[in-house]
Amino acid sequence: RNVDLTLRRGEAVGIVGRNGAGKSTLLKMIAGTLQPSEGHVEVRGRIGTMLELGAGLHGDYTGRENARFAAALMGLSPAQFDAVADDIERFADIGSYFDRKLREFSSGMYARLAFSVNIHCAPSVLIVDEILSVGDIGFQLRCLEYLRAFCAKGGTLLFVSHDDAAVRALCDRAIWLQDGKVAAEGATDRVLRRYHTHIWKAQSGKDSFEVRDDAPAQEPPAQGAASSDETSPAETPSGFDPERLPHHPVAGSISWVGFFDIQGRQVPLVQGGRRVDLRIRFRADVALNQ
Repeated sequence: RNVDLTLRRGEAVGIVGRNGAGKSTLLKMIAGTLQPSEGHVEVRGRIGTMLELGAGLHGDYTGRENARFAAALMGLSPAQFDAVADDIERFADIGSYFDRKLREFSSGMYARLAFSVNIHCAPSVLIVDEILSVGDIGFQLRCLEYLRAFCAKGGTLLFVSHDDAAVRALCDRAIWLQDGKVAAEGATDRVLRRYHTHIWKAQSGKDSFEVRDDAPAQEPPAQGAASSDETSPAETPSGFDPERLPHHPVAGSISWVGFFDIQGRQVPLVQGGRRVDLRIRFRADVALNQ
């Protein structure tokens, strides 16, 4: 109802909301599988959709045959499919199952095949609705890397997920749907904070919790002021970049973990919306070169 959205090239937009809020219905109207009862949707470019696990795939045909049919529905000619068939098989990474009947697939294999077919049909708009949640961690990471590169090259991504980490990792903008209407739209972190506040109040029946967008920035406690615990780290690491982790992690063990409030006091319990420091001591089995 009264949803008015403009999505631009190269933009990744996350859509969040409770079950039944209208997220999947909105995506189906954009994809053209549902027609709106009022208003209109205008899309420029080829759409790749991953809305429902196994939608459009037939259990009596092999993965390769299903890939060919799905590619044809997206506008690829037989010659064009043959040119990308090996790439589809390689990205799906399901081994000999690619030439076995689909009814033998696990739910994760469905997701791998559907995702691989869609991205190799050169879409300009990609719609993803929770389908990545059924894949294993290796497949999820590969998909996230692809989606980042897809947007960097000018593709448009519409991403529905209940996984906040995935929405934050992929999307610069988010839309919160509530009862079929836009409850909030804007920067991802701000929209997610408002959404979480609403959910907490609805479930707890309390109005005492609030995450404010204009909360003043708080500085972490000074180094060394944390605790009398001799096992606590002497300093807080800075400049951590998870994208630059080594490809071959060093084995070791975590020997201590502690939470500290803004005054530098160790606390046994943390509350939502409060700024805290999480400090971890890790002992590597071998010397680190960096």
